[in-house]
Amino acid sequence: MLLSIILPIYNVAKYLPYCLDSILRQNLSPDAYEVIMVNDGSTDSSHDVASTYAKKHANFKVIDQENKGVGAARNVGLDAAVGEYIHFLDPDDYLTMDVLNNILGTAKKFNTDILAFKTKDTDTYSLADYQDISKENEEPRIYSGIEYISEKKYGNEAWWYIIKKDFLQESGIRFMEGRWMEDAIFTISVLLKAKRIVHLDHTVLMHVKLPSSAMNSREESHYKKLVYDYLNAAVVYNDIINSMKPSDSTDDGAIKRMRVRQDSFIFFGIARAMQSTLKFEHLWEQLKEMKSIGIYPLKNFTKLNYTSLKYKVLVTIFNNKTLLSTSFIVFKKLNLSI
Repeated sequence: MLLSIILPIYNVAKYLPYCLDSILRQNLSPDAYEVIMVNDGSTDSSHDVASTYAKKHANFKVIDQENKGVGAARNVGLDAAVGEYIHFLDPDDYLTMDVLNNILGTAKKFNTDILAFKTKDTDTYSLADYQDISKENEEPRIYSGIEYISEKKYGNEAWWYIIKKDFLQESGIRFMEGRWMEDAIFTISVLLKAKRIVHLDHTVLMHVKLPSSAMNSREESHYKKLVYDYLNAAVVYNDIINSMKPSDSTDDGAIKRMRVRQDSFIFFGIARAMQSTLKFEHLWEQLKEMKSIGIYPLKNFTKLNYTSLKYKVLVTIFNNKTLLSTSFIVFKKLNLSI
C-alpha cells in the first residue's frame, strides 16, 4: 500500500464528510491507500460519521480511544498504518482536486524522506472552490533537512508534509502527548533528521480557519493550557537548537530561522495570555524561567517574517515588565486582541 492518511477525530461531525469526500475524489485506487480515523473520545456524532464511511469503503478504518489529545491519536494511527508514506491530515481540512497521484509519484521518483507542498487558507467548504493548476518547470531540488529549514519558510503543522514511513520509524520521532504545539516539535524534529526533502509548488490542502477550532477555543482552562504549551514549545526548541553543531553557513541560516520561530512561540504565547484569564504574575514566572535560559527577552522575532511596525512595537512592550503588565490590564478590560 502506498499511502496511509491519518485523521485524529474529535467532535468534527459537521466537517468530517468534506474531508473524507475530498480523499475519495483523488482518483486513487482503494488498494493504493488507507484512511485511519482515530476517534479521540468524541461526544458528538463523529464516530457515527466515520463508521458510515468505513462500512462503505474497505480501506477506511475507525479506531476508538478515550480522549487523549491530538498527539496521542496520531501516534495510535501511526502504529496502525501500513502505507509506504504517511500523511497526517486534520479532519476539518480537505484536499484539493486530484493532487495525490502527482505528489506520491514525485515522492517515489525521488525516494524522498519528506515531500513538502503548499496549502491554502479558506473559511469555506467547497470541494470545487480550488483546483491547483501550477506546473513544475524543472526537476525539483532535493534538500537536506538543514538546507530546507535554512531556505524555506517551513510549516509547523504536520499536514504540510507527506513522510516516508520507514524514515519516520527509523528516526524514532513521535508526537508529544498531552500538550498543544505538538506539531511544531514533531515537524522540526523530522525535518532535521531528513536527508532527502522535495518541495512541490502545488497547493495540496485547503486549511479551513474555523472560529470553533481547537487553536481558537476561548474556553478558560483550554486557553491557560495553550499559553503554557506555547511557552513550553519555545523551551523544547531551545534544547533542539543547543544540540545542533553548526558547521557551515547553511547551518547558521537554519538556526537563524529556528530562533525566529522560537521567539514566535513566546510572542504568541504572551498574546494569548493577554486574551485569557491567566494572571500576569503567572505569566511573568514563566518568562523569568525563559530569561534564565537566555530565550527572553525576544531578540529575533522581527528579523525575518514579522517585520511590520506593529510587531516591533509589540515586541518592545512584551520585553518590558512594566509595559507588559500595564498592557495586560488594558487588553483584558477592553477585550482587545492581537
